[in-house]
Amino acid sequence: MERENLLEPHAINKFEKITSLRKQVKLKTHFQATHNICSKAHWKTGVPHIDRHLPTYGLSQRAVHEIQPLKPSHLAGATGFMLGLLAQLNTSGQNIWCQSSDYIREYAHPYWPGLERYGLCHSQLIFARISKGKHLPFALEEALKTKGIVAVIGEGARPDFTGSRRLSFLTQKQGIPCLLLSAGKDNPLGSAAHTRWYVQNIKGPENQEDATGPGHPAWHVNLARARGGRPSPALPSDFETADKSNDSKNKTNPWRIIWNEQTHSFHSFSISGRRTVPENGRTAKSGEPKTMVG
Repeated sequence: MERENLLEPHAINKFEKITSLRKQVKLKTHFQATHNICSKAHWKTGVPHIDRHLPTYGLSQRAVHEIQPLKPSHLAGATGFMLGLLAQLNTSGQNIWCQSSDYIREYAHPYWPGLERYGLCHSQLIFARISKGKHLPFALEEALKTKGIVAVIGEGARPDFTGSRRLSFLTQKQGIPCLLLSAGKDNPLGSAAHTRWYVQNIKGPENQEDATGPGHPAWHVNLARARGGRPSPALPSDFETADKSNDSKNKTNPWRIIWNEQTHSFHSFSISGRRTVPENGRTAKSGEPKTMVG
């Protein structure tokens, strides 16, 4: 005679519900832990409409990111944008900046006092001069292997596809991002970089604390490549053609952003005539950086 089931039907249902709840709690805990790990391994620009084009968690700290000026003469502006990204990543750790000798001759060394406006100081940057441009990828690889470094910056000719693959592998292994700053043309063989930014200098709002100065740092920015994200719409060969368009729905208009030296963060802004226009639709007098969003 078979043994009768001692559990009542309602007891069986209760046991199944408890088992199901335990599974849900376990899955939720695992998801939360994974989310926390992914969030810590990424960072964002702080500008909402730009961050929406990035991958789910933002810019990966285990990847290569390329920053390129629209024209070689805009390299200084691209450097400022790169420093802004670096400031968003971390404002206390040390970074290694590798610069090839030909770029030093052409564009000179970074202006160290200017780092303060990005919330950085010269003690946070270890500068390395690379005698030959072809040795830059090797120097970047060795820099990525250095312990206690927050990020590695490479300024010079862009590595070929094999070189960028090697850098990408090391960034994933070491958990350190590599920011490549180059004024050269795109590599026809491609790149393993996760993102590529095109940057153009533009005149920003006047700085009321320094009326005779150049104003707040400002740029036109285009996200041409975003692995796992959405690149911004294709732009004309010259960003200035987008400014001349009177069509407010023109999807080719580039992103306009400025750097706020007080909060050390990016903000978006738009210009209408001689006035600075915030995205909430209200106008502000020229020179008032009240167009800040984010």
